[in-house]
Amino acid sequence: MAFCAVFSGLSLQAQFQWPEPIPSVAFQYRTLQSDFKMLDTAFRPELYGGFAFDESTSRLRLEAGNLGAPVFEPIYNPMYHAYLHWGNYPFYHNRVRQEQVLFFKVTAPLTEARYLQGYNRGQLFRIFHTQNIHSRWNFNLHWQRLNSEGFYPHMNTERSNFTISTDYCSPDKRYVFTGYYTYQRQLSNENGGLRFDTVFTQNTRRDRPLVPVKFREGRSVSSIQEAYFQHRYSLISAISDSDETGRKYSSVTGIGHRMYYSGEKYQYIKSHRPDDTLYFRDFYYSFEKTDDSTAFIFFRNEAFLFAELSKNAYAEAGAGFQHSLHGGRFHSRYFSQFRLYGDVSWKLNRLLLTAGISHHPVGEASGTSSLQAAASIFWFKHYSAKAYIKNSVEAPHTFFVLHLSNLTAWNRTFSYIRYREMGGTVELPIVGTLEAKAWINQGLLFIGDDLRPVQHQGPISIAQFQWRTEYRPAKFLTYRHRITNQQISDREVLRLPQWAAEADVFAKFSLFRGNLSVIAGVGGMYVSRFKAMGYTPVLGTFYLANSGLIGNTFIADAFMHFQIKNAVITVRYENATAGWLTPFNYFAAAGYPVADPFLRVGILWRFFN
Repeated sequence: MAFCAVFSGLSLQAQFQWPEPIPSVAFQYRTLQSDFKMLDTAFRPELYGGFAFDESTSRLRLEAGNLGAPVFEPIYNPMYHAYLHWGNYPFYHNRVRQEQVLFFKVTAPLTEARYLQGYNRGQLFRIFHTQNIHSRWNFNLHWQRLNSEGFYPHMNTERSNFTISTDYCSPDKRYVFTGYYTYQRQLSNENGGLRFDTVFTQNTRRDRPLVPVKFREGRSVSSIQEAYFQHRYSLISAISDSDETGRKYSSVTGIGHRMYYSGEKYQYIKSHRPDDTLYFRDFYYSFEKTDDSTAFIFFRNEAFLFAELSKNAYAEAGAGFQHSLHGGRFHSRYFSQFRLYGDVSWKLNRLLLTAGISHHPVGEASGTSSLQAAASIFWFKHYSAKAYIKNSVEAPHTFFVLHLSNLTAWNRTFSYIRYREMGGTVELPIVGTLEAKAWINQGLLFIGDDLRPVQHQGPISIAQFQWRTEYRPAKFLTYRHRITNQQISDREVLRLPQWAAEADVFAKFSLFRGNLSVIAGVGGMYVSRFKAMGYTPVLGTFYLANSGLIGNTFIADAFMHFQIKNAVITVRYENATAGWLTPFNYFAAAGYPVADPFLRVGILWRFFN
């Protein structure tokens, strides 16, 4: 099959790929940030049955009451915890994100359908289909629908996602096109959280629909559209070197064009009742009705030059414009910036070096920049190490998203934000993966307890240590865990637990002469105590509420997977220990408990030749 190597620079930081040869197998996939990988045609069921809307196999997230609800992530993530740089980031895990868009290469049509249901606690249907029109052109269609209710009054989430992706390579391999489009919409009925936490000591689970909530009217609607495409054309090609098998590699120089568009709108509508007055008076809102919206549009258009000097070296440099528009009912702000960037990667035996730079010399964001470098070394088959360092400066008013018109006037007094990050990873046999990261961030923005943006003065340092491992004590038994320790200089503004851990153990065996494969296991997560964030549905974001401590929480699941040919049936009892081993203290945010125990059943069916 023909192979088209694709490189791309995305978001505000450089992205790197390595153009390794791809074996000719039937089913392969990649993302914009990674090279082709072989699809799991063995269909191992332990890889499926994700714990959230985005198919993640991680339990380390605190979901506020129902599938598709706001999610608080207890492990520091620079993208997720950038707060005001993401619109409605509590729903970050419920979106099809750019790094999740898949591009396939298949020799036969492939279709996969999945259905999950937990009575009215959440129904999820997902289907995708991909096929190659011919060996050099593939397309992929993905659609997902979610409908979920919480345990408490006026709490419902509906979400739809549609994505189409395609890539093409010309017969002479000189021209390469990659692109995708996604549309996502969510409707949420919001209750503002519980009025009293005594629900856990004075009510039973049957009483949940009667529990007092802060308000019983109010809904939010959010919609997101993204489009991306990239053209690459090779101008000059020459044989540069060959490997030990005699395979020849070309040195290629060419030009390219890349475009990215993102449009997001958030609207909150509520008619106030008399018992809502106190809640909205504290946050400077109208006593009668709240009906407000904000929109954020980002567009980047740039051209670049690239050079594949050999199979071991790649360089790319480009320039272009990026524009952002922020609008509400009573304000509109437009920003335009000019951007320069460069990426390089070089492989020398077992050492891989990468570096990138991005700079805005003129425009509203003039002076902002990003610089990063990384080194990876592979000693033997099971030993590897990686180290990296990043430094960036961002202009907060340029990327400000959450800005409703009746909340506060446009603020241009914020200073630039500086991010510094470094880290390293070592992979060892038996022990697993050991990772250490450190950040020093200065000028971070938060939503204060009055729901107004505030900038933290001075630096905040974070040190994160993580141990990941997977171990098979017996042929049929697998154990794996992830343990994280976080040291934070100011836990009043960056509210995260010191300890977070997840683990699962499962057994795999066959029945009926190997016609039925079964996996049975248990898994759990734990977070230590930390000060709770508040969540406001008006903005669709977490804020620094004047709240107490949550955490010291252990939540476990029990699950079974049954595989019959190309189908996997999943049965999972989720949050089994909520309210039992977690003594009435299982919150995602102040006033927002995670879901009570419930049973979820699903089926995953794959069709391919």
